[in-house]
Amino acid sequence: MNKLCLGTYLQILIRNTIKGTTQKELINRIVSLFTNDFDDSSTATSKLALGLNNPTNLIIVAANRLNADEKTALIDGFKEKIVELIDPNKKESIIRLLSILIKEDNSIADSTIINDISSLKKESLDGKSDDIAKFLAGLLLYVLRCTDNRKEKGEVNNIVDKIQAMEADYSFLVNEKKNDFVYTSGQDDELKELLRHQKKMDEERIEREAREFCIKYSDKRKLIYLCQIANITSPLTKHGREMYNEYCRLSSATQKKILDLYEMHHIKECEGELWWYKYLDCFIKEYREYDLGSKDYEYLFYQYFHRAESRGIIDIRYFHDRIFCPTVMSQTGYDNDLDVLGLIDEYVYYKEMPQYRNSFTRPMDKIWKMANLASCDEDDLLVWLCLFIEGTCWGIRRCDQNDYDKAEVIMDLPNRNNLETMEDMFLYTLLSLYEVYGNL
Repeated sequence: MNKLCLGTYLQILIRNTIKGTTQKELINRIVSLFTNDFDDSSTATSKLALGLNNPTNLIIVAANRLNADEKTALIDGFKEKIVELIDPNKKESIIRLLSILIKEDNSIADSTIINDISSLKKESLDGKSDDIAKFLAGLLLYVLRCTDNRKEKGEVNNIVDKIQAMEADYSFLVNEKKNDFVYTSGQDDELKELLRHQKKMDEERIEREAREFCIKYSDKRKLIYLCQIANITSPLTKHGREMYNEYCRLSSATQKKILDLYEMHHIKECEGELWWYKYLDCFIKEYREYDLGSKDYEYLFYQYFHRAESRGIIDIRYFHDRIFCPTVMSQTGYDNDLDVLGLIDEYVYYKEMPQYRNSFTRPMDKIWKMANLASCDEDDLLVWLCLFIEGTCWGIRRCDQNDYDKAEVIMDLPNRNNLETMEDMFLYTLLSLYEVYGNL
């Protein structure tokens, strides 16, 4: 039985609210976090709570399209509108009941990320959470995106009754490595052979799935690094490139096997989908340290850069950024225009030399003027911001002998020629932030 759905999620909340709170009030507050266009009648809310109806497409689409800022706003909405309706003595119980509900749902794989906001996996559930608003908001996004409310039609209350009966004695202590067995001398030889056979079958399946993926995308091998970033940042989002979607659907064991087959380095899991903001802060710190542009432009990176994530299908292959005449390199016989990376590379390398100290315009100032960032199309602005972040990440490293040990990693990463869409570029920019600032 598929136990987790919108109805069971809501019933657990409904049964643990403060006195005087109606089912209608609670559900309408939750729905209003996504849209103001909904049926707020008692009949409509009851059908959601009993598993008779699915939420409207308007609600589901709104849940699917939330960007990072909107997900933060969703958490705030839970804190302001929902948590205040919960009995303070029942908060821990709600988290525990929902965790048991998920653990007992055999249709959800252990490696599944069931909280899109905190990247919490089913196998990591322990019945506890320090932030109930974040826990409820992230789980609700998974419920709206990945479950069918009508599959539990007529069974919602029975399911929640059984979960509540299990609560007191339920143990979350499970062996996460289900194929690692410890045998005793008294175990039956036939059972041991059966278990060995099962383990071998699982290993062969993982190998087969990994090889199928590698063969299918053999011409896109370097994009596997971007697959890892997509899986860390937005594993439940429908991506524009199907390669990312397929990678996110694979088990963690199969993903690891793919990286092992290609001998690619593994990108460690980061905390939350907004993990990259701390690295963006590191970028801004270097922006100031190397005087790469006016402080007036810093807001662009915080206010606009993240929007590139929602512009996934826009084709960026047309984009031409090799428009900057070199300031010093032309004197050494280099007669080609520079791209953003070259512009920053030249600036950082030469600007402190006495003979060139007053020869340069700061890179961001030059881009602002030449690319007309004050009034250009927003899509173009987003590309320029991505290029500038990437250029800063790698341009400064080129000029710093202390970062020479990064050369082998840089050679293995995708490059501009591998990128086709804004989604590719956004993920590559996040990869650049991770590779450069994750090791500082």
